Parts: sequence; C-alpha cells; structure tokens
Amino acid sequence: MISKNRGETSSRYTGRAEHFSNGVNKFLYLVIVFFFVLFPLDKALCEPDEAPVNWQLNVKWEDVPLSEISLPDTRFRILDGYADVFLTIDNPQSSGQPSLKAEGRIEQCKIYLSGQDEELDQINGDFVIEDKQLNVNSLEGKFKDIAFNAEFNVNLISPYPFDVKIKAEDAAMNEIARLFPVLMPFCSKIKTPAEAEFNAQGVFPGGPVEMGVTFQEALICSVLMSNVEISFLWEGSKVLVRNFSANLDEGRISGEGEIILNTK
Repeated sequence: MISKNRGETSSRYTGRAEHFSNGVNKFLYLVIVFFFVLFPLDKALCEPDEAPVNWQLNVKWEDVPLSEISLPDTRFRILDGYADVFLTIDNPQSSGQPSLKAEGRIEQCKIYLSGQDEELDQINGDFVIEDKQLNVNSLEGKFKDIAFNAEFNVNLISPYPFDVKIKAEDAAMNEIARLFPVLMPFCSKIKTPAEAEFNAQGVFPGGPVEMGVTFQEALICSVLMSNVEISFLWEGSKVLVRNFSANLDEGRISGEGEIILNTK
C-alpha cells in the first residue's frame, strides 16, 4: 500500500492543482496512443489472428487533487485533500476481458456537507477499487471535535448501495444530529460519555437506510443506561424502530415503535 508523509503547505497543493488539467491531458493522450495505435499494430503482427491477447498496464499517480473529483450526490463536495493511486489494467489471456484495479491512500481530505452546512476534515485512509466496488479501510477523521474511525464499501454502479461502520469516542449526539436535522428532537435527549458505534446499509443517494447504533453507555432522558442497542429503518419521513434495548441499574428494557418525521 502506498503511504507518504507530507509536511508541505497548502501553497504547494495550489501550484499542483494548476497543472492538474495538463497532467490529465497528457495521461489521456498516452492511453489513447497505447490503445488505438500501439495495441492494434501489435494485434496485426500476431498470428494467428484469433489468438487472445494478454497485456497489462501499470500506472502510478501521486498527489492527485481530490477536489477535482465529483461525487454522485451533489450534497457532498470534496474541498481539499490529496491521494496517491496505483492503477492496474489487466487483460488476462483466459478471459479476454480487461479488469481494472486501483489502490492507494487519501490524506488530509475535507468534505463539505451542503445540506447541513458542516464539514468532515482531517480524513486519512487506504482504499481499493476493484470489481466496480470502492472499499475504504482504516479511515479516520474528525467531525467538530469528535474523532472517528470508519470503514465502508460502495458499489460504483447506480443506485450505489453502500455499507458503513463508524466508531466514535465521546460522541455528543447533539453534534451528530446536525447530520440528520429531522432527528434533532430525539438525539438531543441522548448523551454518550463512552464509545458509540454506528452501522448503516442503504442506497445512495435518497434510498432507504437501515441503521444500527450501539452505545457502551448513554444518558437518555436523564436515565443512565448501558449496552444500549437501537436498530431502525429510515425511509422518507418514516423511521421504523425495529429494536431498542438497554441495561438499567436494575433490570433491562426493550421495545419497538415507529416515528413519523415532520420534514416541512
């Protein structure tokens, strides 16, 4: 995996961003020459003609400005950050179908959430793109003063199904609720002095989201609870609470329910 320490200033990044377009044009020109000039000539010189062709192309691209990348959901925009990418295009003789794999590392990424007018920053992590799947492991970053670790995978074909796991220490629910304003009346009643874990699966963007939340400890409506587990399905203006359970000082409680959100 590619890793690189950077102690350079943002001015360095600005200078490289100015040359990004030229770099892309040169890269695309080389790819065009390879595929449409050299590659057909090589096929023409090979006998017999029907024999499968085996080839591989490896490209290393350093300091790629992430702000040039457009995300499928316009509510999310990358403001800053860089990546090192190692790209492999392989056309094995056995299948005859080219395969693409990209792996690398992102550093100092900053993402703007337009719907909430908030930012996620100091994002660093390793990624792999293969078989039309994006997998990110050991991702770390900050939201407000809340440090988090995460891993996720996204299918790069519409409707972009995803799976996300997030762990956060001392997660203040009133801050996290800024990401989901319609849940603010409920999240404001929860305080979490210990580690919180969030799991979510769904369709990106706009589809139903199935979510699970686990708190080691939580103060809910002034009642201290431990081993709190909540699972729910969020679709449109309806939240179906499939399970709620927690330990009290004496005994254990559990339940289920439904919440209709006022989205006006």
